[in-house]
Amino acid sequence: MQCSSKIVFLLFCSLILGQSFGQDTTKTLPSIPVHRSLGENVSQTDIFSATPNIILSEERLAGLGVMDVGEALQYVPGVQLKNYGGIGGIKTISYRSLGAAHTVVMLDGNTQHDNQTGTINLSNFETFGVYTTVFSSGQPSSNDAMPSAYLPANSISIATKLLNPPSKLTMQFRQNITSVQSFETAALLQVPLGANAFIGVQGFAKYGAGTYDYVYPLLGTNEKQVRINSRILNQKMRITTGTYFKRGKIAATLFFNDNHQELPGAVILYNASNDQTIYNKDFRADLNWSSFITKKWSFALNGFGKSNFTEYNDPTFQNQQGFLKSTYKQEAIGSGIIVNRALSKSKEKVFFGFDIKTTRLYSNQLTSNPNRVQTASVVGVKKWLKKVRVEANLAHQYINDELLNSNTPKKSYSKFSPYLAVAILPFKEESINFRAFYKHAFRMPSFNDLYYNFIGNTMLEPEEAYISNLGVTYSDWFHPVGDKSNGLNIEATLDGYFNQVNNKIVAIPTKDLFNWSMQNIGKTEAFGLDFSLLAQRVKGEWKYGMSTQQSINKTVDITDPNLPAYGHQIPYTPRYNASYSGNVSYKGYQFDANLIYTGGRYTLNENIFSNFLNPFIDINLGLQKSFRIIKNWRLAVNAKVMNLLNKNYEVIKSFPMPGRYYQLTLKLSFK
Repeated sequence: MQCSSKIVFLLFCSLILGQSFGQDTTKTLPSIPVHRSLGENVSQTDIFSATPNIILSEERLAGLGVMDVGEALQYVPGVQLKNYGGIGGIKTISYRSLGAAHTVVMLDGNTQHDNQTGTINLSNFETFGVYTTVFSSGQPSSNDAMPSAYLPANSISIATKLLNPPSKLTMQFRQNITSVQSFETAALLQVPLGANAFIGVQGFAKYGAGTYDYVYPLLGTNEKQVRINSRILNQKMRITTGTYFKRGKIAATLFFNDNHQELPGAVILYNASNDQTIYNKDFRADLNWSSFITKKWSFALNGFGKSNFTEYNDPTFQNQQGFLKSTYKQEAIGSGIIVNRALSKSKEKVFFGFDIKTTRLYSNQLTSNPNRVQTASVVGVKKWLKKVRVEANLAHQYINDELLNSNTPKKSYSKFSPYLAVAILPFKEESINFRAFYKHAFRMPSFNDLYYNFIGNTMLEPEEAYISNLGVTYSDWFHPVGDKSNGLNIEATLDGYFNQVNNKIVAIPTKDLFNWSMQNIGKTEAFGLDFSLLAQRVKGEWKYGMSTQQSINKTVDITDPNLPAYGHQIPYTPRYNASYSGNVSYKGYQFDANLIYTGGRYTLNENIFSNFLNPFIDINLGLQKSFRIIKNWRLAVNAKVMNLLNKNYEVIKSFPMPGRYYQLTLKLSFK
């Protein structure tokens, strides 16, 4: 059975990747599977994972030509990116029709929090200096994840170079230039401090006008328009220092962000521009300590403090003052611990932990200050039972919300979030994994949901999701006996899922579009299939690769049979979307081609023609080459043509994306 499955995959990929594959695969039998380390391939699934688990390596990110994590996640099956355009535009994701608040983001093991909006803007995480980005469903894959990371349905784990101690001085510089007047400058410096200590600094700047041409027929003309109000000046710095000792490590990180930008608004009739601006000033400090107490017992301890300031200006807002200036300051502090006890076999463990954080929001738009104290605890196990891997955990969240300087009574929530997953690896060579998991997750109402503009609903209940998944993963490597310079790598996943969401948080307009009422009235069901395939061919100095991700999603509103939208596909959820990637490399030259297809979707609840948003195709081509210029210095050049077909399209209605434009990235490295 195992041999036949290998032959089927070989024949399938031979048809896709061309005649050269077919000729060589007939010569390689008998084949020997080799389990790879993480860095040897541009993309990889985890054959031992009991849940969907997609890894995007540094090489893969470079081939895709993406500048931030939000763009990279478009190539994960089941992910829908919401992109509002502009060089400083917000990017959030929906995974299998679950909102962005159901996905936790971790940067070097530190959970990123935003209780004000409930979502994390993924355009804030650049790919420069990133080793890997891992998207996991069910539970986080990191051993050092804090208990609060086990509550959401999904996780994004970003690992950067700053926490990897260098053996010698390391420097990297990157300059990105585009034809839409968008520029990025970044630098990375890592310095060893003796045998066990290190310090690293990463700086980043994004700047430019961000103007581009577009055609928008709804304006009543097919003439080219110019997208304006996208100017940005964003400066960031991250400093990390730490030390490694016999049984563990300690690291401290400081982060600072200063951002001034214009906000390109919705393109509507007679008003194709906006005058709104936003200013952000953020600071965060993290302290991490991980250690082995004994050979079997280990722990990870985290503490953080952060401050986020936002100022929003609308000089044409129609109120008595004739303008709107809103300021928000969010302060948070927290700490947590996770304890692991290794069992007899590899990757077996039991674990438990607890964390706590408190967040307070100040705003000139609020008469009282929201304050939230939140605790999370988790206990779990990962265990092998012969060929069966079992993962289970029970997470609990307690939240206490109150409005300071107010007579409003406190509101408390107490919720459990159970998770159970099973993986079966029936064959000796561990090339096929059958898996299933179930999870009950929920998201807390954000401060905006509860208190925004005096009309928030303090009685909102959490949005609860019931998630189930059945899947299979295949991963193997074939090469001629005694010849590791030739080979074929195949990775494939197929998943079917069913999600149900209760107490869906929705906004009901009241007297105008600036004031609304928040209510729990929604209920949805989601059915779908996700498929991914990666095939890589190595033949001497030639390397070929292709990958594809395909998703079919039916997510319908089942709130009330008497409502017009009952049984309709929910907004901004295409029934079908896909991505395709291919690359060829020879002697350091690499050609990349990437295509994203997003199917038609509806912008409002009712699936009628006036709410329909057309499907689109986005094709990017790139050529990259790395040169050694002098001793210890290398220069990598990556040239891209973005949106090759020059198609005007929208990810979000009335927010047009750029047509064809060009991108040049230069990276200079010293080591």
